Amino acid sequence: MLKLAIKLLVTITALTSLSLGAMAAFSSQPIKFHNPQVGGSGAAGSVPGPPLLAPPENEIRYEQQPAHQAVTKPDQRPVAQLIASPDEANETIEAFFPSLQSIPENVVAYTILSSIRYHGKGNHTILVTTAQPSKKATQEYVVYGEETLDLGNGRIGWKSSTGHSNMPNQIVFLEGDLIITIASDLPISTLKKLVPSIQVN
Repeated sequence: MLKLAIKLLVTITALTSLSLGAMAAFSSQPIKFHNPQVGGSGAAGSVPGPPLLAPPENEIRYEQQPAHQAVTKPDQRPVAQLIASPDEANETIEAFFPSLQSIPENVVAYTILSSIRYHGKGNHTILVTTAQPSKKATQEYVVYGEETLDLGNGRIGWKSSTGHSNMPNQIVFLEGDLIITIASDLPISTLKKLVPSIQVN
C-alpha cells in the first residue's frame, strides 16, 4: 500500500503535490487565485496551478456506471458530475474514485477526489474532475488557467490547453473549497455551455 501511495503522488514542485484520494487538513476558507490578465503566472507571489486531471488510463482504473443516471459515489466525498448530458456525452459513463489516504499537513497539496468520464456521439470524451486543496494550498495565490472566462451569474473560470491529445481543452472553476475541471476534445465554447450542468453532490 505504501508503494502504491508513493506511485500515485505526483510532485509538482518541492512543496506542491497532486495526490489521489489523500486526506489532508482541508479548509473551507476561500481559495486564493490570480487572474491571468492581472499579472498572469509571472505575478509576484503566484504559482502555476497543478495538473487537476487524473493520471492516464494506464495508471488508474475507471469503473462503468449506469448511463443516464447520477454517478453513485463510494462515500461522503463531494463529487462533481453532469446532471444533463449532451449528445456528445450520453452513451457511457465511467468513474474513478481514489482510495482515501493520509498526506502531511504542512505541504501545498491538491487531492483528486473523483474523475467522471463521459463518452457519446461523435466519439467525443468529456472528463469532469473534482479536486480539493489542503489548508496550506488555499493560502497560495494560484493561476488556474491561461485566460479568464466569464461563466455568467457573477462566476468566473479559466480556460487552458491540457496537453492531452484526446482532451486538449479544459475549463477550471471554483465551487466553495473545491476545484472543478471539465476537459474534452470539444471546443471551449461547448465546455462553457456545459458548466451550468455540472453539479456537486
